[in-house]
Amino acid sequence: MREILRIQFPFHGYEITTDKHFQDRLYGITPELSELLEEVAIDCQTRKENRFVKKLITLINEYPHIPMFKNYLSVVYNRRGEKSKVREVEEQLFELHPDYLFSKLAKASEYLVAREFDKIPEILGKTFDLKDLYPDRKVFHFSELTNFLFFVIRYYAATDNLASAQRNMQLLEELAPENDLTLEARKYIFMLTIDRAKKIMEEEKSRSIIPVSKYFPAKTGKRNPPGFNHPQISGLYLTAFDIPRSLLEEILKLPHKTVVEDLISVLHDAIDRYHYYNNESKETDETETAFPLHAALLLAELRAEEALPEILHFLEFNDEFQDFWFGDIGLDSLWMVIFQLGKNQLGLLQAFLLKPGIDTFSKSCITNALCQMVLHDSAIRPKVLDLYKAVFTTFANANLNDNLIDSDFLGYAIDSAISCSLSELLPDIKTLYDKNYVALSINGTYSQVEMSFKTHPENQGRQEVISMFEFYDKILENWDSVWNDIDEDEDEDELPMYFDNDSEWDDTDDSEPGSHFHSFIPSTTPMVSEKIGRNEPCPCGSGKKYKKCCMKED
Repeated sequence: MREILRIQFPFHGYEITTDKHFQDRLYGITPELSELLEEVAIDCQTRKENRFVKKLITLINEYPHIPMFKNYLSVVYNRRGEKSKVREVEEQLFELHPDYLFSKLAKASEYLVAREFDKIPEILGKTFDLKDLYPDRKVFHFSELTNFLFFVIRYYAATDNLASAQRNMQLLEELAPENDLTLEARKYIFMLTIDRAKKIMEEEKSRSIIPVSKYFPAKTGKRNPPGFNHPQISGLYLTAFDIPRSLLEEILKLPHKTVVEDLISVLHDAIDRYHYYNNESKETDETETAFPLHAALLLAELRAEEALPEILHFLEFNDEFQDFWFGDIGLDSLWMVIFQLGKNQLGLLQAFLLKPGIDTFSKSCITNALCQMVLHDSAIRPKVLDLYKAVFTTFANANLNDNLIDSDFLGYAIDSAISCSLSELLPDIKTLYDKNYVALSINGTYSQVEMSFKTHPENQGRQEVISMFEFYDKILENWDSVWNDIDEDEDEDELPMYFDNDSEWDDTDDSEPGSHFHSFIPSTTPMVSEKIGRNEPCPCGSGKKYKKCCMKED
């Protein structure tokens, strides 16, 4: 007598078995026939020659009551690319064995590919639950539940039901985390969350309020730098982040008044010669565009508070101007300059935040600095709180014609207020939400903002204020790896998305309906990760921008 392997365990109301002979009892399969079925199941994944097809047809005729032989024949036909024969076998399978789960899944998959979604519950039940589909059965095989869950995830992905797809995905992950079907299902979930996030972002974009830029650098025709009090300043024009430490130290030792005049002249030069540098006919690299950042960081290092109006004037210009001179690295770090120069000049910062027509990220680096001021020195908190109240009140009283309202900026400003625990601002924030002035893609709804204030750990958002020397050192430490990543992403041989061309997810996939069941063959092509922009929708599906969501965890 053969040895029976029967491993059975409870799973969310199911009784699951891994007994490979479980189906034998359901279909009256003898031990000898069971061994034959096992052999054929393996062969159908690798063999597709005519003699093997003839063997399967012979077995089907010899054992018409056993559905598995028909299922295996459809697998072989699918591998041979004979789609009409696949459909013919699966129609026969469903007609002769309507209660066989894999015939149901194949039929349902046919409807899924045809986008006849309303017919699928007729096959698999309205609840999409195996216990309801087979009320007289208490035990299910591991492969039955994994294949069933995989199909249900496909169905919910195709019908844009993210919550239900994720709920079934959690079950599949728990049941079979390393199973090929689980790995494949993750692609459906990923693409659905990306699609959902993009839709949220598109909806958000359609309702977002963006001020019109008022400040553009004039074309001056200047081609040469100005004269400086100190010749050392010219060295700022020759290097990027690898600027010699000795040069910086030398500049910092120069007479305060005249060196500050020179550094302000550098900022003016970046404005005056913007069109000279940003010229399609001129090849400009980072060694030529870092000089205004050098100047701003040196002014912060010198604690040259008198230069703050010039820094703010520089930030008035449009986003293309800021991106050209600072890029993401500089603009995201400019809060440290504002932090050092603005502590005693909050009135200037408030006035800047209330100027119409200023770019989102120019203003958000101000609110980042204000947040850090509070986190580093609680004594300044009342003044910053009053500043925020004044800003939020002015925005709430503004209208679209004022060119002041910026829904993204308000989202970032609220995010900074959460980080430094200014919960007294909640009534003002609610007013802004009630007016639909706040982007939902940054902190979510008002109720989510309320919860964030309650749950945000104290001082979690506190960032280290570092010297310009440490700033450049940190950039250079990561510079090689950053550019290596970019080079890899731009490799023309790399695929642009996560799947090879043959397996890219598409709910209109015309692959054979039954090809996912008992015939799954994992792709040997590795997944390629697409580089995600900081302001793109986060791939987790939250609907938030990447920089305000999972990018924080990277």
